[in-house]
Amino acid sequence: MKEISVIVLIFFFWISCNAQDSTIIKVTDTELHLFEEYLNLDSLNVVQVTNDQEPGIQLIICGILLRKENGSPIPDQEIYLYQTDNTGEYHRQIEDDITSARLNGTVLTNKEGRFTIKTILPGDYVTHPDTRHIHAVIKDSKPEVHDFYFKQYAKDYLVSLVEEGGEHFLIDLKRINNGTLVGFITLEVKYLK
Repeated sequence: MKEISVIVLIFFFWISCNAQDSTIIKVTDTELHLFEEYLNLDSLNVVQVTNDQEPGIQLIICGILLRKENGSPIPDQEIYLYQTDNTGEYHRQIEDDITSARLNGTVLTNKEGRFTIKTILPGDYVTHPDTRHIHAVIKDSKPEVHDFYFKQYAKDYLVSLVEEGGEHFLIDLKRINNGTLVGFITLEVKYLK
């Protein structure tokens, strides 16, 4: 009887883990081509937030930074990123400073406003499920701090925040053959320079 209980428990655990991924589809050929272009950006335009030993699902975000006023690219703009690990913890280096999260990095946009982020899918806050996100600090924008949420892990209230515009953005995750998640994001921000 104990063996059956363990098998049933494993089965339900497997189903629950795979249920979250059921809405994450494979990238299209067009998206794969675009993804490869982003991987080939200059090293200044690519940030590696995590190393290969970091626990979690690998995630690569391909982004472009544009002026909200006219849609033109914002070149040579520094973007500071920080996020939780896969357990939802920031592990701050400075106790009262959330921006000092252990997982952080800085990337520079290229002349077309493009950048690439290599990281892991952040975990949910322990007290707030379905809030996985990455913070992006873009100096000279209003507001300066923006949040990237993930469509497959966002509750309705987060989706409504994104729809209102401003500092919240939603990334629709896709998967490439090796299991890595890929997301494309267009950041239209109010730029003050």
